[in-house]
Amino acid sequence: RDQATKALEAFMMATYGVLFRYIVDRVNGSITAGTLNGASSADDTAFISVLDIFGFESFETNSFEQLCINYCNEALQQQFNRFVFKLEQQEYEREGIEWSFIEFPDNQEVLDLIEKKHTGIICILDEQCRLTKCTDQTFVNKTYETCEDHPRFIGSDREKAHGCFSVHHYAGPVEYDSESFLAKNKDELPKETTDLLLSSSKPLLRELGEMLSTLSLMSSPSSADNGRIVKRSTSSLSRASVGSQFSSQLKQLRERIERTMPHYVRCLKPNDDLIPDNFVPAIIADQLRCAGVLEAVRVSRVGFPQRYEHALFVQRYGILGGHAFDSARRHQRHDLCYVLVDAIVPQIWNYYHGHVPADDKGEEFAHGHLSVGLQIGKTKVFLRQRAFEAIEQLRAEKLERAAIKIQASVRMFFCRDSFMYLLESAVMIQTVFRGHRARTFFKTVRHYYLATILQSAWRRFIAFDDYNNTRFIAIWCQRVYRGRLERQYYALVRRLSKVIVLQSFWRMFSSRRRFRSIVGLVVSLQQMFRSWRARNMLKQLKLEARSLDHVAKERDVLRREALRAKQELEALRRKNKADERLLQASDSNSVEQGGLSSVASSHVSIVYRDFPKTPTAQEEEIRALADACTEKDLEMERLRHELESIKEEKGIGVGEPPIKTIFANQTRIPFEENSSRDTPAATEAESTATSPSFSDLNNSPPKLSKRGLMMGRLD
Repeated sequence: RDQATKALEAFMMATYGVLFRYIVDRVNGSITAGTLNGASSADDTAFISVLDIFGFESFETNSFEQLCINYCNEALQQQFNRFVFKLEQQEYEREGIEWSFIEFPDNQEVLDLIEKKHTGIICILDEQCRLTKCTDQTFVNKTYETCEDHPRFIGSDREKAHGCFSVHHYAGPVEYDSESFLAKNKDELPKETTDLLLSSSKPLLRELGEMLSTLSLMSSPSSADNGRIVKRSTSSLSRASVGSQFSSQLKQLRERIERTMPHYVRCLKPNDDLIPDNFVPAIIADQLRCAGVLEAVRVSRVGFPQRYEHALFVQRYGILGGHAFDSARRHQRHDLCYVLVDAIVPQIWNYYHGHVPADDKGEEFAHGHLSVGLQIGKTKVFLRQRAFEAIEQLRAEKLERAAIKIQASVRMFFCRDSFMYLLESAVMIQTVFRGHRARTFFKTVRHYYLATILQSAWRRFIAFDDYNNTRFIAIWCQRVYRGRLERQYYALVRRLSKVIVLQSFWRMFSSRRRFRSIVGLVVSLQQMFRSWRARNMLKQLKLEARSLDHVAKERDVLRREALRAKQELEALRRKNKADERLLQASDSNSVEQGGLSSVASSHVSIVYRDFPKTPTAQEEEIRALADACTEKDLEMERLRHELESIKEEKGIGVGEPPIKTIFANQTRIPFEENSSRDTPAATEAESTATSPSFSDLNNSPPKLSKRGLMMGRLD
């Protein structure tokens, strides 16, 4: 059962892998636009690929899958480091600056521990898988024995007791559990599974089976070196393991990346709770460390991490140029950046050392640019971190001094303005006070008794006049306001009376219109009811007319039956007379008489085979038919009288011939008539002539005029 379960899992994994490969091939085939510029193969064609790099994994229990994922991370991280510093060095060479090789951290030891031949963990695992009696414990023991002295391999006593080992990756140590390593690495896929897919009736499954059977695997190390593609082998010794396949595919991926220009996008998870607006610095720093970004930044600081284009450098640090730079800018020289750098280098040296070398005062340093960590390239200015910090500090100090000067000037202006305002205010206050004191003294000298009396009398007159004017204006305003109020009240009363009259007329008009509408509706209902009753009466009369036609038809049928019965009775009477004549004849003619009687019998039987053979029954049937005809005639006469009475009551039938004129030509058929009228032709002619026709009753039905229909009358 365990073997079947493992085989099923291997079959599912293989089918998933083949299906994934099938989908990728179909997608690539659908978007491929052909070779470019006559390229001979797909490798020479321009392409754009997106690679989702594995995330570094470290769980409580790590197995073979985590080893492969972290192995891939190690390889891609090494390629990332080499690519970043390779770009740095290419830019240095392109700008033509002096630089030395930068040592960057290399994780080749971890890659050798995992993938190196004969001593790597994957090679040891493949070797154990080829042997028959090896288990996970033998594999981990072999790993301890081979890799124990490796600086990146960790195997403590506790780990040995539990069958575990640890690998110190660039992101940190990870402990792996060796359980099921061999089973996951063997990839034992029975041949029957491929046959099962090939025998399917579905074209897709058959194609997957063919792809699975012709899957590109390396059957041996020699074939892997030659790059030959062979079919899947049923032997576990010649079939490549999962680890070797993964290593080979990773090698191909790295080779393909080296032929392209990669662009890296790092995705960081801000928190483990998956909630917005929550940034945990420890988690982000750990992700940056695991992704190797912190190490890349640290190594980048060793070179020239800060770089500016010439124009941007002049714009940002032009305030440090001094008089020489200002003179060059006024003369619009093209080497402003070089002039500015020459002016800044002594300042940087002085910032760190406190003085400028005496031999170099007034002259350019022989190697001053590089000694302070600054170099000028063809299009950019490169700064080491130390020089960048110094120049930023100098710029900040320069800006601070300029800001202090500006602040001092502004504060001086505000203080001077405030002082001048206070001075003018003091002078004005003094002037007002002195004027007030002089006026008070002048009033005291000139203010005597008569002047006071005259002033009081004049003021009384002015006050009284003002009072009269004010009183007149107040009275006039009150009169105008009261008149306005009365006029508004009168207009309101008048408007209310008009409104009442209008309301009375409107209510009368509304009541009259409602009454007329009700009367009209009642009349319309009466008209509709009367017209409905008239239509029902008309339908009933038409039905009665149709019933008279039916009675007449039945009567005609009965008459024809009676006529046929009469003809049969006459034929029987003639037959009886012929029989009597034959009996009186001589016996010698008996044969001939017998022949004639047989002929007559046969003739009669042919003509009257449906009529009763006995005379008594025949006479009874004839009498019954005659009675039925008599009853039908009586019923028609009764219906005719009822119809005439209804027409007389309703006033219908004006200008129409009464029904009795239709029956005036009808005559009762006696039983004793001449034999000349007993022929079928005469009988049919008589029945046709004497049958009543009620078509005239339906030709001119009562007509309803529009006015009569509305008034409920039948015209």
